[in-house]
Amino acid sequence: MKRIALLLMTVTLAGCPEREPLGLQIISALKPTGGCAFGAGGLRSAYGVVDLVLNKDGYIAGLEVLNGLPESVSVSGLTEEAGQLDANSVQIIGARMNYSASGVTASLPSDFFSYSSIVVQPNEAGVAIVDLLPPAAVNALRADPFFLADQDIRDPTVKACLEIEEGETPVLENVPAPGRSVDIIVKVQIESVTIGGNEVLSNELFFTLRICMGCLVSPGWDSTSYLLAREGGAEFCNTQEEDRCYFGSDNCEEQELCLQLYNNVDPAIDSRLQACADDPTFPGQQLALRAHPLCKSMPPLVPGKEYDRLSHLRCLYGLEKSSAYCDSSRFQLFPNQQ
Repeated sequence: MKRIALLLMTVTLAGCPEREPLGLQIISALKPTGGCAFGAGGLRSAYGVVDLVLNKDGYIAGLEVLNGLPESVSVSGLTEEAGQLDANSVQIIGARMNYSASGVTASLPSDFFSYSSIVVQPNEAGVAIVDLLPPAAVNALRADPFFLADQDIRDPTVKACLEIEEGETPVLENVPAPGRSVDIIVKVQIESVTIGGNEVLSNELFFTLRICMGCLVSPGWDSTSYLLAREGGAEFCNTQEEDRCYFGSDNCEEQELCLQLYNNVDPAIDSRLQACADDPTFPGQQLALRAHPLCKSMPPLVPGKEYDRLSHLRCLYGLEKSSAYCDSSRFQLFPNQQ
């Protein structure tokens, strides 16, 4: 297969470097409109945001491309009127991505290829929709030590329970480190073939992805303050379902989504909470008088039914864990608590 090396002709100017008009040119990356749709003439951007707390799917962009090849000389049976595409019409195959970043040790893919299939006729533009960042890269970044830290358990009841079981100050391991972000430069090149059988490569586009932890969670308060504000009717983010392609991509997200993802109890922790619930002497007189405002529908932590006590401990731990993931400012779980 013959390759057209990004040029239609070579023009040599005296005293100037050689200039090579492109056969296929990436004009810009486009932001999606409603329903994750991309269209020529949409909002152009060279910058995107991926929030690792929310995003597990990657990043989608529309690449606006211009077919700069001239119309071929029409021959019998190959005219537009005969229902045939021009021989210089370009069939987009997809885009090849390479990544560069500093500050992280995650192994990002090399020569990652995202398939996309559109036909662009000569002297016309089209939009190729591609995955600029695949899920495998997102998962690698989520596990990168740069983005992770340990956090002490702050809720006094949960802390007392886990201290009994573990014999040391309990921590939440590998939760998001607040305020961490890196910029990844994505080098994109589109591969295509003309109807006439020639391979055409585009120019290279450089797109910046800001990778962060919790920066798109709105408002990023501790879970207690946020949920109490929500009970009072407050709203903090107006992103609608049709505004996004993936959660945690460019758009802010109401903190409730984050809490739903992380307000849970791991089986290993649940067994420790079970042991405390089975102990009629736990949590002691001082802690027994305290009931969390968001667990107020459950009986206080006093000797009583095991299910009620275990449910309350699960509620407290879930709030502690969700704050570790969704509280970008790391406020105290209980603002008035010393």
